[in-house]
Amino acid sequence: MKTNTFNPWIEHYNLGKVQLSQTVYPYPKIPVFHFLDEAAERHPSDSACVYMEREITFKQLKQYVDKLANALVDLGIKKGHRVVTCLPTSPQFIIADYAVQKAGAIHAPCNFYNKSDEFVNEIDEIGAEIIFCLDTQAEFIKSIIGQTKISTVIVTALNDFSAHEPKMVEISGLCN
Repeated sequence: MKTNTFNPWIEHYNLGKVQLSQTVYPYPKIPVFHFLDEAAERHPSDSACVYMEREITFKQLKQYVDKLANALVDLGIKKGHRVVTCLPTSPQFIIADYAVQKAGAIHAPCNFYNKSDEFVNEIDEIGAEIIFCLDTQAEFIKSIIGQTKISTVIVTALNDFSAHEPKMVEISGLCN
């Protein structure tokens, strides 16, 4: 068997008739968020996701992503900055992921089940100054924020994208 020097792991796959090297080349040289933009253009009314009985179309998802990306840029996010998310699989995670990329930053999902010292170390290693979290994690974030470089906390609730309009709740004491 000839070793593929570009992708040596390919020789370890049992592909049968499929020739992996022919199916994955060439990789597109475009940002991942381009696929969302393209889907929103081609299939604007198609469902991108359904969450808590609410359907979000590709057009709506792109609008949410673009608004958040612009807000992140307004907050000073630049290429190479790191943004932490402590979110479950949800529209908020999807929107944050694409928006951080569109703003040019690096998205670093974190495990919010870590103990506080482990979480602080993780945030420090990442070098993030912005964090997305759930409202249920706000007290925990308050307790560790002084030990990190976090200057901006963006809080969301699980039901923010539910079929029923949630009430806005102000959470004080997270940042200056």
